Amino acid sequence: MESPRYILEKRDNKRKNFFQDIYYPCINNQSVHKNYSDKYPIISLLDISESGMRLSSLAPVNVGDFISFLIKVGDNPSFWCLCQVKWVNCIGNNYLAGCQFFILTKDQRGYIREYIEKN
Repeated sequence: MESPRYILEKRDNKRKNFFQDIYYPCINNQSVHKNYSDKYPIISLLDISESGMRLSSLAPVNVGDFISFLIKVGDNPSFWCLCQVKWVNCIGNNYLAGCQFFILTKDQRGYIREYIEKN
């Protein structure tokens, strides 16, 4: 019999907790910052894998949306991240979303892999 964890896991890659606040995201190439207070992050990253991430968003997101923002993984240089929303759960005024990276360089994937292996 398969374990429940195996049945629920949809990613091919290991994932690790990864907490980072994003104040200036773009959703479908539109800045959403002007609609929110500078006091709170619009998006909070929750976990990461080589293929994607899970995030929490104050801004509404839908399956198929593209989200872009600057991300810093470990001690590496920050880089621009583009991901596509694959699933969304709405909890009150908060959107929990699973995203797949759309474009990452070999080096950027390496930064993520290194972070996962160290942590």
